[in-house]
Amino acid sequence: MTTDSFTAPTDSTSVTGDGNLTVRGDVTGDVSIGVQKGDMIQVFGTGSGYRDLIVRDEIDPGHLRWLEDRFAEPHDFTGIVNSLRDNKIVFLYGRPHSGRWTAGVLALKTVSSAETPTINVIEFDEETQLDLRRVAQSAHILLDLTKTDNDVLDNAESQLKSFLGTVAAAEAHLVVLLPEPPPPGLQSLYQGRIKQLIAPAAGDVLHAHLQETSVPGEIVSDPQITEALTSARPADAAWLADLIAREYHLAGEGAAIGTVAEKAVLAYGNWTAELITVVDREEDWNRRSLMLTVALLGGCSTETQYWAERELLTTAGYTPPTGKLLEGRGFAGRLTELKGVSFADDRARFDRLGYDRSVLRHVWRGYPELRDRLVKWVTELGLGQQPRLDDNARAGMVSRFLDLCASQDATKFITKVAEKWAGSGKTVPARMAADLLTAGALDDRSAPVVHRQLNEWARKSDLAPALVDLVLTVCQSEFGGKHTDKALTRLGNLALHTERQVNDKVVAAVLALVRDNGAFPQVLAKLDEWLRSGKERQRAVAVRILRELLSVDAGEFIGVHRQALVRVWQVLLAVEDHALVHEAIGSWLDLATGSDQRVFLLGVLGEAATAFDASVARIGTVRMAADRWLGFVPRYWDDHDSTDPRLVVHQALAEALLPGHPFTAQPLRNEDS
Repeated sequence: MTTDSFTAPTDSTSVTGDGNLTVRGDVTGDVSIGVQKGDMIQVFGTGSGYRDLIVRDEIDPGHLRWLEDRFAEPHDFTGIVNSLRDNKIVFLYGRPHSGRWTAGVLALKTVSSAETPTINVIEFDEETQLDLRRVAQSAHILLDLTKTDNDVLDNAESQLKSFLGTVAAAEAHLVVLLPEPPPPGLQSLYQGRIKQLIAPAAGDVLHAHLQETSVPGEIVSDPQITEALTSARPADAAWLADLIAREYHLAGEGAAIGTVAEKAVLAYGNWTAELITVVDREEDWNRRSLMLTVALLGGCSTETQYWAERELLTTAGYTPPTGKLLEGRGFAGRLTELKGVSFADDRARFDRLGYDRSVLRHVWRGYPELRDRLVKWVTELGLGQQPRLDDNARAGMVSRFLDLCASQDATKFITKVAEKWAGSGKTVPARMAADLLTAGALDDRSAPVVHRQLNEWARKSDLAPALVDLVLTVCQSEFGGKHTDKALTRLGNLALHTERQVNDKVVAAVLALVRDNGAFPQVLAKLDEWLRSGKERQRAVAVRILRELLSVDAGEFIGVHRQALVRVWQVLLAVEDHALVHEAIGSWLDLATGSDQRVFLLGVLGEAATAFDASVARIGTVRMAADRWLGFVPRYWDDHDSTDPRLVVHQALAEALLPGHPFTAQPLRNEDS
């Protein structure tokens, strides 16, 4: 049993829309999570997008309760549930941002007999291999096909058909999320068991999210709120709920509901009306440059902002003003002329909710000719000597630039800027590159593009060392903790590199995921996949990882993971590369020698070798490898030192193999001769 606790401000709410998008929010209240693993191979998919509670590629009980408390049922949700209960497999399609993801999760929860069942999430992409996945008995699985390119979906029919068979054999429940319209190429699979999701009313979604906060309920009927929801999708309504909760928290108890509603709606509309006045109608380009600087670097020191503005002016083709040293306004004086700028400890920022991001978005949309210059500006700020950005400045700039690109369908610039920062050869820009890509990989708006780029880099045999390190760093970050299967897939592609030091780093990264994120089951599932269908170097790396896993945490081998290890060894013993198999067995016996887990380790190997369907040749292979490892074949046990740990290991394995082999001679005891 593992328990994690999460604490967050009580007057803030996270927002879940389509794709389980959490929009700039914090978890409300305290959540205690208990997870009990069973003795099985689970399905470990590739993503949930939930940034606060979900730990890996499955939905934990705390997250499930959070979703249920804020769920507004779509039209005919009961029909969806009944179809899932009767048929065990349902294909669900609907428009983007309609709440497909949450509806699918809660349909699975409803048909389960458990109060908080474990729900596995698989986010399908070009690297997903459904036909290789194992499914636990009576599992509950959400398979998301909505973030996949059409050409990838067109080639998914065969492996999806195989996976449906695996699900049926395990008597599991499966919800498959489809884009709208449903792809014709999969019609033979979903025909007769497909449901359309008709989204709930935006007002119902808003009410469902606000009922878990301290915001007075009457705000839902405020005319400003009602008008804002006129054409809102469920995800939009959830975002507005988050803004209302935050504005109410900032205003304090007793704030006028109308004022809270007004400010929340202005932020919801990205302050468009005001920005038309203060940006579009502003003729002084110096004021525009100043607004952009504060928007990107809000909360930084005024000195940092001063140098950043000069960099912007140079990048945009303007000459920074010189003036006479003791004449004219100082930089701080110029800042005070901007509306809504506050100062604290010589740091300037916009004090209205979402105003900084709205300024950046407004300029991006309204001035297309400036876009490349803005990207270059951000790039140079990360690389340049002036201004020197402190940790807070770097984090703020990365966050706002990510939001700008993700919100404006410009996610390609996330990877381009990160690539330049990483390739600079400097430590700080390389760290910023990893932070930017990690954030982009976790944000549902940019995740597909970032995931794809990470994979393309990982598959390049001539990838620059700086980008190798970038991929490794991101895979070991929060991305690896929350999208473990995707991270392991990219590490597996890096394992194909011919340089030994890259292989070493891949092994270290996988072990770090186990040590830091508890990703032991997912790693075992991925080793199974690499050994069954991987290439030569992937299999070799898999053997190294299997051998070194014990050094991470010996306790992880005990109990619930035994059968998973047996399955991995069964696949390994069937590999045609006999040298690799012998090396793996020798390494495993090294582990067992002198280990307090000797009985367990030898039991796993023995069970894998003598399974009911094991060939005589497989048992012989293990025995020959053990003899080779020992260096000789003993005739009489009693003729050798019984305290020799290697002999003890060899004897224990030989006796474990004896019942399964009809011919191989076994060492005799003197009394038997």
